[in-house]
Amino acid sequence: MELLSSGVALQTVPEKYIFPAHKRPAKELVDSSVALPVIDLRGGRLQGDGRDEIVREIVDAGKQFGFFQVVNHGVPEQLIEHMVGVSEELFNMPVEEKAKYYSDDPSIICRLGSSTPYDQNGIRYWRDYLQLVCYPVEEFMHLWPQKPDKFREVLAKYIVEVRELADKLLRLIAEGLGLEQDYFSGGFSGGQTQMNVNYYPPCPDPSLTLGLLPHCDRHLITLLVQGTAARGLQAKFEGKWIPVEPIRNAFVIITNGVLRSVEHRAVTNTSVARLSIASLIMPKTDCLIAPAKSLINEHNPPKYKSFTFEEFLSAYNAAAANREGMLLSNGPEHRSVPERFIFPPEKRPGKEAASSVSLPVIDLRGGELHGDGHGEIVEQIVEAGKEFGFFQVINHGVADQVLDEMMAVAEEFFKIPIEDKAAYYSEDTSKNNRLFASTMYGKDGTYYWRDCLKLACYPVEETIHEWPEKPSNLKEVLAKFIVEARGVAMKLLKLICEGLGLKEDYFDGDLTGGQVLINVNYYAPCPDPSLTLGLPPHCDRNVITLLLPGTVSGLQIMHKGSWIGVESIRSALVVNFGHQLEIITNGLLKSVEHRAVTNSVASRTSIATFVMPAMDSRIEPAQSLIDERNPLLYKSFLFKDFLKIYNDASARRESVLEAFMIKN
Repeated sequence: MELLSSGVALQTVPEKYIFPAHKRPAKELVDSSVALPVIDLRGGRLQGDGRDEIVREIVDAGKQFGFFQVVNHGVPEQLIEHMVGVSEELFNMPVEEKAKYYSDDPSIICRLGSSTPYDQNGIRYWRDYLQLVCYPVEEFMHLWPQKPDKFREVLAKYIVEVRELADKLLRLIAEGLGLEQDYFSGGFSGGQTQMNVNYYPPCPDPSLTLGLLPHCDRHLITLLVQGTAARGLQAKFEGKWIPVEPIRNAFVIITNGVLRSVEHRAVTNTSVARLSIASLIMPKTDCLIAPAKSLINEHNPPKYKSFTFEEFLSAYNAAAANREGMLLSNGPEHRSVPERFIFPPEKRPGKEAASSVSLPVIDLRGGELHGDGHGEIVEQIVEAGKEFGFFQVINHGVADQVLDEMMAVAEEFFKIPIEDKAAYYSEDTSKNNRLFASTMYGKDGTYYWRDCLKLACYPVEETIHEWPEKPSNLKEVLAKFIVEARGVAMKLLKLICEGLGLKEDYFDGDLTGGQVLINVNYYAPCPDPSLTLGLPPHCDRNVITLLLPGTVSGLQIMHKGSWIGVESIRSALVVNFGHQLEIITNGLLKSVEHRAVTNSVASRTSIATFVMPAMDSRIEPAQSLIDERNPLLYKSFLFKDFLKIYNDASARRESVLEAFMIKN
């Protein structure tokens, strides 16, 4: 965990916070002569003639600036001061207390974070933040920090008042645009309310970095309390940045998409820490966003398509990823490896060739499964599982045409335009169906050299509607492939049962009754494969994995302390055992670390199929495999509890298995 609010006063700006020269906050582009409108909402003005004036001021400010400030807004001043006070107190808590709320996982809706990398060079913002989902209060209050002591109590009161103010402003905007007064009620503002509490410590040289990069917000309307310590917020106006003066207990209103959605940024200062509290009013994810019909006529034809807010979020995230060079499949051809992808020296693959040991290749052709060769096949599988934890299978029953079509449609997916891929892009790790890029693997901000399409695929009839619509034949091809691939996995598990003396159906039911996930991995050509990895060393979390490796080699497995390369064989499937199989067999079969290396010549696509237990499945060694010579090695646990440990341990073999081993 690395927080700027840790209490250490920096004398210089660390290199990872220094922006490229063309993105630094140049002083000559700041215009202090323009002031943001300040609108007085005091009760008397909202009645009679004063109301029309307020409505006009809001609409004019929204059209011209996309920003304005409001005073006498109805939120009690004491409540605002309490909210700022408990927020400052939170960032001043000891690091060990803040660590309880810290996470780098963007899918966690209530978390403390720091200095998110914003581009392919791994440069970071000069900011710590507390991100919370705040509304409805009763649904999320239990997730908020318990310290400072009054934090929950104050925030619960504050967010209700802020929501009421947002609703009031949206009604005034609707009135000013000639819409029904409740136009923005319901789906448009009925989603979650998110809060970002931003902390910007003093910076040794504000000319080198930014607290937040120029951006537009993705939601409906933002209400921001700046605090009064110093300037920091700047809004783009007529090509220049204008500072937003902090006014005691005023709210800065950002009319994202209601009128103009204007770029804004946060700059730093050398003197004092600055705090701001942004409340973000979201539409519901299934809300249909479209221009209001009453605002469309011959002079103002529709400028935007209709879409759901969920579709917008995917496009917003994908556009950001592509703009920042995150999607390798849509990015420029790199002449050198960007800094964000360069692994620490001790974790790089280096230039040494992998060991020449070959992985076992097992022929499953139908005749031998029912004839004299059946016993030999069973023995080969068990021996390969004990020694390597990996093997390849040929003549496995999946038609060559099915494999070729699956690989072709996977390669085609990564070639479609970014606009088409945008609908599937998400950085939310809790989603089973998403496109994502170059996942960050370590706290130092290093990224994998990989794009990935992850899909939940089984049962087909329950999952097919969530698969990508493009390429047009993807759904048809994947439906055939996944049924056949899962069939091979189940056939192999029955052979393993036979080889270990377990009941043939031991792995039926919950142990393989969870999701079947597929990862379609895309590894672009890399200028220097010795500096980075497509995937770092890891073991799989599931029972059994089948990999269609493509024609370009890149998979390596750990064997007796050395990495061995897995040669691609046409129409073969690479099989490896996950942690669950090692634990169920009490360590007889191995879950072995493997990684993906890159190459400088050709792109590589691979397709991994993961057969998972049900979340509530109980995982434990099979009783018939335990005796005096093979004592019980692992505890009993639920698969969902295993996943928590697996994710925390970054999938490393020793760290994961140690947590479940019985210690003598």
